[in-house]
Amino acid sequence: MAENPAFRFIYWNMNYHLEHHLLMTVPHYRLRGMRKMLASRGALEGTASEGGYVAVLRRAAGAPA
Repeated sequence: MAENPAFRFIYWNMNYHLEHHLLMTVPHYRLRGMRKMLASRGALEGTASEGGYVAVLRRAAGAPA
């Protein structure tokens, strides 16, 4: 999900939920770098990634994004 500093703070970087579950030993303050590294290696291609919470809610409700 796209980053928003307020949401990133409130939700303890859980907009990096996928990265957190791939390797749970990575501290929350390193998840951003982990996402960049995974993306640069093509590891995130084909994953369900949205641009914000509204898009996530639309996807969850089954509405077109």
